[in-house]
Amino acid sequence: MKNIKRTISFLIVLATIISIFSVTSFATEKEFPTRNNNTAYTETRFSITTSGIAKVYVEYDGYPGVTTGATIDIVIKKNTFLWFTTTVVDESYNIVGESYYHTYEYDISSNGSGTYKCFVTYTVSGSGGPDDVLDFDYSAVY
Repeated sequence: MKNIKRTISFLIVLATIISIFSVTSFATEKEFPTRNNNTAYTETRFSITTSGIAKVYVEYDGYPGVTTGATIDIVIKKNTFLWFTTTVVDESYNIVGESYYHTYEYDISSNGSGTYKCFVTYTVSGSGGPDDVLDFDYSAVY
């Protein structure tokens, strides 16, 4: 009887952990299709080629006659030891218009192999209300 209680307790804990990770993986979708003040849609992708070129694809679509532009901030950091990081790329782009898409490329090969994290922040402006601030982060290994 004691083993059955332990087994049931273990299965409950295991089911709880699995459900938490399922929700977490759902929350890290790369597209952001929800409606905001000035932004109808965003999409972001991050990858690193075998030759060390980091590619960051950014896209936003606003509303006609509402969205006026955006600032897109891109930061790429390399994990160095445990939780320590080194900033490899720190760029900011000012865009005018209701929509925009572009793939930015950065040569990170001189920083060596390892795990890199990319942080992208869209600050989308317009007459629909306060600026939308949308944050995304991704990891890739080189």
